[in-house]
Amino acid sequence: MTKSRVFLFCLLAFIAGVSVASFIPFPVAVIWIGGVGIFCVIAFGARHQNLLIVVAGLIALCFAGGAFRYAAVMQSAPDLTEFEGRAIRFEGVVIREPVLTEKSQQITVRGRIRSPEDAIGRETEEFRMRVVSRPYPRYAFGDALTLEGVLASPLDRDAPYRALPRNYLVGGRATLLMKEGIFGTIVFPRIEKTGAVRGFIIMRRILGAKNALTAGIDRMLPDPHAALLRGLLLGERAALPEETVGNFRASGVSHIVALSGYNITLVGRSFMAGLLWASIPFRASFWIASGAIILFIVMVGASPSVTRAGILGLLLLVAEREGRVYNIRNALAFAAAAMVFVNPLILRFDAAFQLSFCATIGLVYFSGPVEKYMDRSARRIRRFFGDYKVLKRRGNGFISRRVGLIKRLLVETIAAQIAVLPLLIILFGAISLVSPLANMFVLLAVPFAMAWGFVTGLWGMLRLPFGGMVAGVAWLALEYILRVSAFFARIPFASVPAGKWVAILLLIAIAAFVLRKRLRTVRFPQT
Repeated sequence: MTKSRVFLFCLLAFIAGVSVASFIPFPVAVIWIGGVGIFCVIAFGARHQNLLIVVAGLIALCFAGGAFRYAAVMQSAPDLTEFEGRAIRFEGVVIREPVLTEKSQQITVRGRIRSPEDAIGRETEEFRMRVVSRPYPRYAFGDALTLEGVLASPLDRDAPYRALPRNYLVGGRATLLMKEGIFGTIVFPRIEKTGAVRGFIIMRRILGAKNALTAGIDRMLPDPHAALLRGLLLGERAALPEETVGNFRASGVSHIVALSGYNITLVGRSFMAGLLWASIPFRASFWIASGAIILFIVMVGASPSVTRAGILGLLLLVAEREGRVYNIRNALAFAAAAMVFVNPLILRFDAAFQLSFCATIGLVYFSGPVEKYMDRSARRIRRFFGDYKVLKRRGNGFISRRVGLIKRLLVETIAAQIAVLPLLIILFGAISLVSPLANMFVLLAVPFAMAWGFVTGLWGMLRLPFGGMVAGVAWLALEYILRVSAFFARIPFASVPAGKWVAILLLIAIAAFVLRKRLRTVRFPQT
């Protein structure tokens, strides 16, 4: 076994350790004892020069490291049990841009509890609080707030591990908030704005640019087109009409409004395609497209989830530069392991990261087989219809390049859909039978809609003339996406219910396919 493959297996073992620990709680002491035992096994293998034992021990040690990292993060959560359900006074600073809806706004505040109602002067360590307040007055990033209300811990009493300490519970809504570092909630408290924290100049400028872009989009386009464009560019899905959300779900294209690494890669690809069309050299086009992705991440707010998606998007762009996606599978695995190390909870509870990671796995392991199958099917069709040299000659040039583009898009769509299908079943409880075809037609327009929609937002932000003409082009692309998704959603049995057992069977089938050839090529060093 090569060093590269050992490194890959170690990374995957770390990710597997985090995954298992998110379902099965391991006390830290048990993990320590297991780690010491594994280390002794590695030392034994090294002493007797048995590389098989050493490699197996390293993989097991990485698995234990993943479990330890997850357990350590969970046990580091502040214990708010004694404050839960009691009136408190909380002082802190808004550390994220509030999420606005029609009936409320969600604010993330970092601070500390200053005084519970019956323990004046008692303070806690700083932690993050999720505050749900009325839509007005509006609050902004950097505002200093004093909150008075009843603390509701996000830890779920119905979580599957009731016997464990409260700060170790997993599952339910608890960890959906805890993955963002949020350990308490206050609903409709009394809020007093005490000022604004100085500093955060760069972040304020970034959020200001994002808000200006959002305002420009709303100025240039009507709903639901403006809401769809905000979903494509910024990952904002709250404003999408229920009918549109239902159509996306039934046709299997809901992922286009989740700002994943695959979606961000579309931004870079659209820049590269335009630059190459303008006869700019490939190397220069690659660096310009990479810069466009970084600028895009900054423009949409540079939140942790967007940054993670951007990293995967950049790596996929690098993969195209290298020629084949699977040439950098170690780099992709390393990026995923690094993200999981920083925040282990995203592996199980962050849908955007899961979609990015699964789509990446699909591109790595299924693009080649899908392309070979399509080529084999094309040869059979040619044999069936006989010789068509005339059509083939006429297909050279412009038409053949467009056919190649459609083929590449179809291959990547099917490859990504194969890998994300089990996850989509778990998330939505249904399987879309028209998803591959719907994705092929929709994804033809998504890069153009995102790129031109971004231009439209900038145009509206700067209030330049001829805005109607610019917005009209973006409107056509967005209208196409809405109409196509609605068409496929109306097809009978476009979406059928599917349980978690279907997802598990699909996962087993995908794992068997991936490992079928890989295991044949594994050669452990001889002792």
